[in-house]
Amino acid sequence: MNITYIFISHDLRIIRAVSDHILVMQDGKIVESGETESIFKYPKELYTKQLLQSALKYSFKNE
Repeated sequence: MNITYIFISHDLRIIRAVSDHILVMQDGKIVESGETESIFKYPKELYTKQLLQSALKYSFKNE
């Protein structure tokens, strides 16, 4: 479809659903970027790993 947009959110479920490529930011700096599924399945940076783990814990507690 060739649409580009910037979507800023803390809801990783929505980000995963609507994005093909993501950037992970910490304190206003990009710490990791790549294809969405690659980042979710194989995060490289410690911050990204911690972010995904905390989002999963929060998600399961509140559903």
